[in-house]
Amino acid sequence: MARARRSRAGLQLLGDTKPAALASIADAWVDHTHPLVQRAAVAAICEPRLLRDPRMASLALDACERATRHLVTREPEERKTPDSRTLRLALGYCWSVAVAADPTHGLPAFAALDTDDPDVAWIVTQNSRKKRLSCLLDS
Repeated sequence: MARARRSRAGLQLLGDTKPAALASIADAWVDHTHPLVQRAAVAAICEPRLLRDPRMASLALDACERATRHLVTREPEERKTPDSRTLRLALGYCWSVAVAADPTHGLPAFAALDTDDPDVAWIVTQNSRKKRLSCLLDS
């Protein structure tokens, strides 16, 4: 886990100076077959300081949507693995960051999530509890 934190922090530092490079990496990694690589992509791009740029905010929303789609297409048994759970946990935080950065596009995307799926319902519940999102949902 420490290595994952260092990777995320390293990618975020890259995003501070070379946002296009981070965008390219996150865009590629979010479609990787391994859930921890997808998690790294989402966690790296969903950093509030990086999302002041509208292009990065848009990428963060796209990454959350794609990673969520990848999670729900996994077989039920595979969703129970620690790696898939780690991705789900990241999505339980990152959606609210991405939506708060671009509420105009983020709120409709968040509202469109399929809460009939138990993992997606959990992700929606977790994000809805975050103050940065709950204040947007209440308005």
